[in-house]
Amino acid sequence: MKFNAATEDDSMKNWKSTVMAVAVATMMVASVPGALAASRAMMDPGRVTLVDPATPASDAATPDKVRQAILDGAKVHQWQMIAEQPGVLTLKAGSGGHSATIAVAYDATGYEITYKDSVNFNYKLGDDGKASIHPKYNKWISDLGNDIRAAASADGIH
Repeated sequence: MKFNAATEDDSMKNWKSTVMAVAVATMMVASVPGALAASRAMMDPGRVTLVDPATPASDAATPDKVRQAILDGAKVHQWQMIAEQPGVLTLKAGSGGHSATIAVAYDATGYEITYKDSVNFNYKLGDDGKASIHPKYNKWISDLGNDIRAAASADGIH
C-alpha cells in the first residue's frame, strides 16, 4: 500500500480523535467517583440497648439522658436535628452532594435508627424487600452508632 501525505494526515486525525475521546471519557468518569460506587445491602443496626438490664432502677438512664446522648453523638459528624416528636428525633447529614435523613427512636434503655430518605445514595428497595444503598450511607450510620454509644458512656449511661 502506498502512503502519501494526505493519507498520513487522515490517519493522524483519526488517531488524535480517538485519543481525545478516550481522554474525555476518562476525565468524566474520574470526576464522579461516587456515581459508579456499587450499592450494598443497607445497614440496619436494629435496636441498640445502652443500659445493662442488671443496672439498679435508681441508676438507670432516663429518656432525656438517652436523647442527649443521641444529640451529643450526632454532633461529632455534623448530623443536625430537623424535627422532633416524643421519643423520636429526625436527623439529617450531608456531604459532597450526598445527604441522608433518619429517624432515631429512643427510650430510657436505648435507641433504634431507621432510614427515612436520601439524596445521591442510590437507595433501592429490591423485589425481595431488602434495601440497597451507597456504601457511604452504611459508614455514616456505623459512625453515628459509635458516636452515640461513646456519648452515652461519657454521660454515665451503661
